[in-house]
Amino acid sequence: ERETSRLDDLIGRLLQLARLEGDPGPSERVDLSTLLLSVAADARFEAAPAGLQIVADVPNDLVVNGVEWALRSAVENTLRNAIRHSDEGKTVTLSATRGDGEVRIVVRDEGPGVPEDHLERIFAPFHRVDESRDPSTGGTGLGLAIAARAILAHGGTITASNRQPHGLEVEIALPR
Repeated sequence: ERETSRLDDLIGRLLQLARLEGDPGPSERVDLSTLLLSVAADARFEAAPAGLQIVADVPNDLVVNGVEWALRSAVENTLRNAIRHSDEGKTVTLSATRGDGEVRIVVRDEGPGVPEDHLERIFAPFHRVDESRDPSTGGTGLGLAIAARAILAHGGTITASNRQPHGLEVEIALPR
């Protein structure tokens, strides 16, 4: 039953990735502030068993043109990745700011970070930094690939960098 559930999740993620590589749907005005706060609230529930704190610093009235389900998926997958790789009792931060013609979303964790030679590859489908992990500890390697495809479909960028002394920061830039 557990393997069937994992296979069902994998198929769902593959279909989501394929949908993003095609046409994700019609673009509309998306209330990004509400979307980000909703994703953060869901993440708090998911992070609670590990004693992780989710902090959201999101201004009001952030609006972008896009496909809401795809943007939600991008942020959810990025935040879930941060939760999965954060040490127990630490903090994961989701923040957003307005810039010149763009909105920047940043997810920061306090985990071990990623080896420098993997920073760009973590957005490739099925890429996992530690290949010895099984799906219960390392996922399928599709979450950040889905996030990247969703952001690229919106004309945005997604990058990752290590934080000092430890942790990972993923930055999403979307045109307004």
